[in-house]
Amino acid sequence: MRRSEEFVRRCTELDIEICPVHATDYTEAAGRAATADLLSLDRQPTGIIYDNEVLTMGGLAALAAAGVRGSIAIASFEDSPLCRIVQPSVTAFTRDPLVMGAEATELLLEAIGGAAPRQILEPTMELVVRESTVGWRPEDDS
Repeated sequence: MRRSEEFVRRCTELDIEICPVHATDYTEAAGRAATADLLSLDRQPTGIIYDNEVLTMGGLAALAAAGVRGSIAIASFEDSPLCRIVQPSVTAFTRDPLVMGAEATELLLEAIGGAAPRQILEPTMELVVRESTVGWRPEDDS
């Protein structure tokens, strides 16, 4: 929820028009359905950000079926080999799952040992720009 709220806040600050945000079950079918809904709008989106790579793959299938794949910028909030091998490769946020796993394990072991709960800050994610957004400009859809 906080991610969506921050997204809306930043887009508003930057005067970026926001399409409806779809809550899904994070499956490929949900990505396909949500993308089809977005494509049915009077004004099609110029870019779509998916919450994970599985939703992204469903979205890419919907874009291909609609004949618009490549004309809408695509990004994923999660990176995986899927984002690197699909064509066009997908721009994605990446983070180190080993670091996250080690930190989660440490917190769990502390809690099991009776320590007071504590929070840690996750390292900032890195945006890895790939073909799904490289060279794309909104005016390309005109």
